[in-house]
Amino acid sequence: MKKRTSFVILWMIGLLLIASLACNQSGDILTPEKATQRVQAVEDAIPTVVAIEEEDLEGPQPGDEIYLTAHSYLVNIVDEPGSLKIIANQQRGIKAIILQVTLHEGELWYYVDAPAGKGWVKEENISTEAP
Repeated sequence: MKKRTSFVILWMIGLLLIASLACNQSGDILTPEKATQRVQAVEDAIPTVVAIEEEDLEGPQPGDEIYLTAHSYLVNIVDEPGSLKIIANQQRGIKAIILQVTLHEGELWYYVDAPAGKGWVKEENISTEAP
């Protein structure tokens, strides 16, 4: 009986030890202040989008008609500057109207209204002259 009691006690200690290790690895319990600091650090790391003032812009401006250009047959229209999420494809050579211009990570992006829909296009994919 004594061996069995010792075995049960050792087994329970082992089980408690394993449970405590699992709890230590699952994560921290954060105070609201610490959680806010972590979120702020992540937000600070996200690149910002800077709106360009029309008077500072040398190329096409909001309201101008442009033509969509690309190396392939279709021009990708994305949901936000720098995004990889394509929301529409438009045939190159099609007219579009610029609604907004933004600088994102050193590149100009144009928010356009094209027949395929509204979205963002990189500067390299627009032209003021018909192809």
